[in-house]
Amino acid sequence: MSTADQTTNYPDFVTDADRHAWDELAPERKQQYLDAVDYIREEYPDEELSVALIGTVLAFGG
Repeated sequence: MSTADQTTNYPDFVTDADRHAWDELAPERKQQYLDAVDYIREEYPDEELSVALIGTVLAFGG
């Protein structure tokens, strides 16, 4: 996925707050977050995907 695509595609966020938070991320950070999405969906299937959840998992080395 190109950097341009990353700025317009959201990883299934449902809230405007998450979409706004996504837009504020640097391109490199977006790639890190995108790389973590599949892992988070597998490990935390009952959690709603959010920028905060992804950031928390990445911060704790998930």
